[in-house]
Amino acid sequence: MKKLAPHLKEAIKTVREAAAVVEPIRNSIGAHLRPQNVTPGATPTAEVRVLQNHPNLEGTAHIDLSDFKKTTYRGFTQSALLFAWPGAVEDHELEQKNDELQDAVFKAAPALLHSIDVLLIRHWMNMGVLEAPEGYDFAVRDAKTNAYQRVRVERPNGK
Repeated sequence: MKKLAPHLKEAIKTVREAAAVVEPIRNSIGAHLRPQNVTPGATPTAEVRVLQNHPNLEGTAHIDLSDFKKTTYRGFTQSALLFAWPGAVEDHELEQKNDELQDAVFKAAPALLHSIDVLLIRHWMNMGVLEAPEGYDFAVRDAKTNAYQRVRVERPNGK
């Protein structure tokens, strides 16, 4: 694991950088739209700012009282990012915020997913579900250089 630690640390750093962009969106939208979490205690509230900045914003809701599975609020949720970015008014501002979000997610995703894969491989080896021959090599991508480095896997616990 000593050889993997620097790669995991780099993945953690990359994810923390992405969190600065992604966290406000998670806080304001999350599983449900929570605009009060965008800027708690701010005046005017995020809801008021969005509606002031986008007065023609429309949304529809289909509510089916006989079958709640058919109820949908998609007409409202399609504008959810406006609540994460209540200060973005013009199209170019929304595009800039969207670009920042995409850049952060795409930058963090490979390091995060690769780190998860490595940890799962080690876990499965420890559980005896996966067995790798002694001295098995696999590639770890260096997040700074994008170059792959071979890492030797040794059997955990001397097995």
